[in-house]
Amino acid sequence: MPPDTYSFGKALGSTDGTGREVRFSFTTAISPEWDYMDDKAVVRPGFTENYYRFFMRAGLMWDDVTEMLNYGVGIAFHDVNTLSVDVPDSIRAHFVSSQRIVLDRLAGRGCKMLIEPNGNKAYVAAAERYDPIQTIFLQSGGEKLRPFAVNGDLLRTRIERGLWLPAAIPAVIEAQMARPVEEREAVNIGVHGTDRSWSEMLLWLNNTYGRDGEDCLWMPAAEEYFEYNYLRHHAVVNAQATENTLTLTVEMPGGLYFYYPSLTINLLGVDPGACTAVGGGETVTGLSWGRGRTADDGAEALMVNFDCRHALVAHAEHFVAVYEADPSAANRADARYFVAMLKDSDCKARLLKRIK
Repeated sequence: MPPDTYSFGKALGSTDGTGREVRFSFTTAISPEWDYMDDKAVVRPGFTENYYRFFMRAGLMWDDVTEMLNYGVGIAFHDVNTLSVDVPDSIRAHFVSSQRIVLDRLAGRGCKMLIEPNGNKAYVAAAERYDPIQTIFLQSGGEKLRPFAVNGDLLRTRIERGLWLPAAIPAVIEAQMARPVEEREAVNIGVHGTDRSWSEMLLWLNNTYGRDGEDCLWMPAAEEYFEYNYLRHHAVVNAQATENTLTLTVEMPGGLYFYYPSLTINLLGVDPGACTAVGGGETVTGLSWGRGRTADDGAEALMVNFDCRHALVAHAEHFVAVYEADPSAANRADARYFVAMLKDSDCKARLLKRIK
């Protein structure tokens, strides 16, 4: 690691349509069967003589993955530790052993996605025989994902990803933005290593189509998008109106190792300007609302974003504690970001007081 760092002085992302920040996210591949994941980082703070203040391992360690999960990053299988890389039965057996390790190291968090390694279709065949893997990302031969024209919950779907260099990605995005909304393909990018050119590309994305630009994109972890789309197709919404109150009951059936139970509901026939308050029950941990428009015809609607992640409060408390231990500007921004996700409550008010 270089003896110094640089920063853009801001987080990169978009908003949820109500002004609330939503940072760019991603999915990381993990290698549970390799011993290096159990290693601990050795860092020499303040050492600037050369680039060896931080000794690089062969890949991410479990401590890294745990902190990434705190930030909302998703996880996926990739390579497994077998010599029989062309034998689906062997690969499947290693998926099973890898899953046991993941569940142990990540306190019950399981892995439900595969990022195909090296274009090896034996991994695809193995994944399709292993029920916990619910979606597969291929280097070639998969379906093109069109978010505004998805027909189904994407369960057991092979989705294609691209391997572009950072300099080529703006043109790829511009080409999709020039198409009608329903024809646009999701820009699904596979990355094997990063450098400053990737950071600069993400800065361009933020400044052009993100929060500091048109604010018209969403860059979630693949896991989060899969769950969101699944819930859009399977959630059941029941409404009951009284004099001045509309009560919604939303049934959201989860799948194996689901972690991101959240949805957006656009309420037609409700005047957003006349709405004075929106609240949620005990299972709702995050909430925002405001004036919105439907994607198909642009009709005005009351937009309600709600999140039922059980760990949302724990994440906010974690980052507030990090800020209290090291009250830097970056840590304060993280703390405020995660607390802002929470619905209004006494807990949220207490956490805000700790970071003012």
